[in-house]
Amino acid sequence: MKIRLCSLAVVAYLLLFTLGGVVFAVETDIQIRLEKSFYLPGDTIQLTVISSAGSQVDAHAIYLNQEVATIGAPLIEGRAEVAWLPPLNAPRGYGLVIDVLDDSGRVIATKSSAFDVLNRWIEAPRYGFLTDFRSSRANDTETIDWILQNHINGIQFYDWQYRWEKLL
Repeated sequence: MKIRLCSLAVVAYLLLFTLGGVVFAVETDIQIRLEKSFYLPGDTIQLTVISSAGSQVDAHAIYLNQEVATIGAPLIEGRAEVAWLPPLNAPRGYGLVIDVLDDSGRVIATKSSAFDVLNRWIEAPRYGFLTDFRSSRANDTETIDWILQNHINGIQFYDWQYRWEKLL
């Protein structure tokens, strides 16, 4: 049994090195930061890409199954600012695929997101709920950032739970 395992390991080693199949992966953390939960027709889409590796980003805007734009931007100190003015058609939802490239132009990481172009938020409502209104709450900024990054465009405030008769 040990001989078979050793033989398999040797065969795998030879295949990798003789066929040129060795790949050294680098863990790359990517964040896509949109500035709005949805955009109005005529608004410029502005987003920030934060990456732990790479030197360039290519942002691909996709509508249905068709790529409508590719916007390149350099990564400077791990950040790239991308801006694009989409067509005025609304309502429309776009896919967003971010490729992070190394110095030689090879894709080292990919991440996706999306954004909407709407005349009014009710054309594609995405509801969020806020229920914790304690003065000791310390994560307001993180909560609102989460709402923004998840494209929440309608927020309902629930202040009726514990003492529903005493509004906050």
